[in-house]
Amino acid sequence: MSTIEPRARPDLRCRLLVTGLALAPLGLTRSAAAFADAARMLAFRVDPRLLDTLHALGVACGGGTFEIVSGYRSPKTNAQLREAGDDVAEHSLHMEGRAIDVRLAGFPTARLRQATIALSRGGVGYYPESDFVHLDTGRVCAWGPRVA
Repeated sequence: MSTIEPRARPDLRCRLLVTGLALAPLGLTRSAAAFADAARMLAFRVDPRLLDTLHALGVACGGGTFEIVSGYRSPKTNAQLREAGDDVAEHSLHMEGRAIDVRLAGFPTARLRQATIALSRGGVGYYPESDFVHLDTGRVCAWGPRVA
C-alpha cells in the first residue's frame, strides 16, 4: 500500500485505499484535501484515474510514501506561478485535478520517471533539478531530460 503526503500539510497524510479495482470512497474524500492548492488551501476533486495511476506506480515501485510537491492549483495560483517565471503551462491539468508532481521517499526520481512511463497512462514530466516527476491523466507523452 502507498501513502501520499502533501509537502505543505503533512497532517493530511493518507493511504491510497483500493478495494478491488476501485478506490474506496475514503480515499477520494481524503485525497481531495491532500491534493489541495497549498497556496490557498482550496480542495478540489481529484480525477480518480490519477489516484489509480499513483496506486499502480506505488505497486510497481514497491510501495512507500509519495510526497506531493504540487497537486491541485487554482487558476489564480497557476497564473501567479507563470508570472513568477515558473515552468507552468497556461492550461495546466493541475487546474482540473488531473495532474500531480511527486517524489517517492527513498526512490530515485529517474527510476520513478521510468516506472511512470512504463505504465503508459498519461503525461510524464521529469524535473531532476527539482527532484520530482509530474504525472497526469492527459495524453500519453513524456518530456524532460533523458535518463541513461
